[in-house]
Amino acid sequence: MLQRYLVKAWLPVACAITAALLDQWSKQAIRNRLELYEGFMPWSWLGEIFYLEHVPNYGAAFGILPNASLFFLVTSLLVAVAILVSIHFVREEQRLLLVLLGLALGGAIGNFIDRATLGYVTDFLKFGIPGRAYWPNFNVADACITVSVILLTILTWREDAPKDDDANATQHARAEDKAGLFNL
Repeated sequence: MLQRYLVKAWLPVACAITAALLDQWSKQAIRNRLELYEGFMPWSWLGEIFYLEHVPNYGAAFGILPNASLFFLVTSLLVAVAILVSIHFVREEQRLLLVLLGLALGGAIGNFIDRATLGYVTDFLKFGIPGRAYWPNFNVADACITVSVILLTILTWREDAPKDDDANATQHARAEDKAGLFNL
């Protein structure tokens, strides 16, 4: 049983390690090159639509629940365990699902490392409309988590949609059959 799990788990674990390493490498590069709240435009042709700005995030997404690091540390561990357990229930052929679980796991690990070592998460990616509004700063781990959750939702919806259509058609046919009984 453990061997079957490991055969399935290698892909999401490899994705998680890759995502966490890329996240940590990018955050360390930002911390080495930019002071807190310092920013720069890596591509001048984009102007201020996209730039890098080093900010600490003591909360969750968008800075909600600031100074709840212990809560987020525990939550990250629980999410990681839940993902590792859920891999057991995924079929080996569902590679996209395994990759997406790995990305979510890697993102959780990347932000966990920051919280455990720094007490906050390093955010640095900033997108927006100059002079109007900007999306809150985020990082590679946040992007991995967000993309994986969105794609997991779409994937789940796509897989469930035909089943729902079949079930609705069956129920509709049964209702017509019952209605026909009263048309004698």
